[in-house]
Amino acid sequence: MEKAIVAVTGASGHLGNNFIRLLLAENYSVRVLVLPGCKVGGSSLKGLDVQIFIGSVLQKETLTGFINGADFVVHLAGVISIDGDKDGLVEKVNVEGTANVAEMALEMKVKRLVYMSSIHVYDFLQYDRPIDETFMEANIDTHGFYSYSKVLGEREVRKRVEKGLDAIILNPTGIIGPYDYEQSRMGRFFLDIYNNKLPSIISGGFHYIDVRDVAETIIKAMHKGKTNESYILSKGFYSMRELYEISNKITGLKIPLLEIPLGVAYLGIPFSKLVSLIKGEEALITEESLCTLNTNPFLSCEKAKRDLGFETRPIEETLEDIYYWFLENNFINIEKQDELKKEKLLGLKSRKKSA
Repeated sequence: MEKAIVAVTGASGHLGNNFIRLLLAENYSVRVLVLPGCKVGGSSLKGLDVQIFIGSVLQKETLTGFINGADFVVHLAGVISIDGDKDGLVEKVNVEGTANVAEMALEMKVKRLVYMSSIHVYDFLQYDRPIDETFMEANIDTHGFYSYSKVLGEREVRKRVEKGLDAIILNPTGIIGPYDYEQSRMGRFFLDIYNNKLPSIISGGFHYIDVRDVAETIIKAMHKGKTNESYILSKGFYSMRELYEISNKITGLKIPLLEIPLGVAYLGIPFSKLVSLIKGEEALITEESLCTLNTNPFLSCEKAKRDLGFETRPIEETLEDIYYWFLENNFINIEKQDELKKEKLLGLKSRKKSA
């Protein structure tokens, strides 16, 4: 039987490389779109049996060969920002790039386009009921550039659906998990709290989901679900303190004694941006990131469970696998840890190797 062909944008990212590993395990033929000069995602795609196409979602003419003949297109490419628009790239990639991919998928008559959007398209500051797919759209003034760019990206997909494209939209919450080669923002967070780089806990929390559960749901969405429908994907809401406490049980990391209310945390934004500028890193504390921590803690994934067979694994398993992956890929040197951390990490390695 001939393999179904899946064309994937954003393949080298955290979600992308997890998704491709699953596609290959399930015997799909995989195409990946790679920017000119890119090292094919470095370690994230190293050794994976994929067909490489050079191009960009911002250059429509480079998408023809990549999409032509594919059964499914999965559009994961996007620019995430918690600090405004990055030289215009947030809007260009998330809106213009999405429009180009959707247009070419329509022209090439693919069976289905799966568009990876975000929970950020919804007004998560509305608290009168659990967040679901009927919530109001996020606006640029309150939720920021990234949220609104995904709103506009969804609109571009729906324009092509009106012309005959079969497309489905997924809205995951905060994605966490292993195979995080390029250090996603949350991957950096889990390493930072392990290394005692964050002296205090900021109150508030967010909704999270394992990257592998999202990957599995994408494959389901290629075959299930209703055209032009959106589906929220989440494991659940966890406060910052809960993430520390679960991580502490796994690794022995220290839990800061000081917890800062969200309102006070806003005062630290200028300092955070100054430090990030000096270090050449993206600031973790911004107006947009703190707005996110003020989210409605109640959320419904019933639609995805009903239409897609959406399932999730325990959050404890996800965090164990994050730290085990850090260990196996030398982000953490077990020999340099104190006795408690070393004991915890050796126990983690033993459990994972015997599983």
